Amino acid sequence: MNKIKQLINKYSFEIFLILIIIGMTIHFIKFEHYASKEQQKLLKEQEFLLKQRKQLKENYNKCQNNIQKLKEIIKQKSYNKEVMIKFIMKKNPKIYRSLALSITNNIIKYEKQYNLPTYIMLFLMDVESDFRVFIVSKSHAVGLCQINWKVWLNELKEKKIITNLRDLYDPERNINAGSYILAKYLNQYKSLKKGLQAYFGKVNGKTYFEKILKSAGEFYFMQAEDI
Repeated sequence: MNKIKQLINKYSFEIFLILIIIGMTIHFIKFEHYASKEQQKLLKEQEFLLKQRKQLKENYNKCQNNIQKLKEIIKQKSYNKEVMIKFIMKKNPKIYRSLALSITNNIIKYEKQYNLPTYIMLFLMDVESDFRVFIVSKSHAVGLCQINWKVWLNELKEKKIITNLRDLYDPERNINAGSYILAKYLNQYKSLKKGLQAYFGKVNGKTYFEKILKSAGEFYFMQAEDI
């Protein structure tokens, strides 16, 4: 025991240095571990940001592609009725063919009557109602084109498009009303995007127009497959 004490006394400085080195080594290992964790965290954040950037770029390219497709579609002068019927029945599998045909014929009829871009009411109904005739929204919008009767009822009566609220559950009169309203907004804003956004109720928004573009893109591919 005395020998151990003597050794400790003799080498106390060396022992002190060894303890300091051990302490520093432990501290360094902990620091390295913490730094490694922080580095991994930064790498994950960087990877996430790169993925987000890539996704944004892809979404932008899709949007641009859909805009081009929409421009190509609405410039068409003729209608592909069979593809329209297929599109309606795909979006609403519960709808029967005769009703899909009736909706198709009325889209063509009223787009021509109000000088609307080709197929635009098809895309609008897809976004608004999924081609459900009797749907009523929480804001009391009715039917295929989701007509807000609280806003439009009196004007639609004056124009003899409908005679009462029940008429909006009739597909043809609902399409007539929706076409009239969209034509009015397009004439007011002189812009397809703003006119559609106004129909939705938010002129300066963009999500509604993007939904229309998506619908147009889906129809474009279906039309291309049919060729």
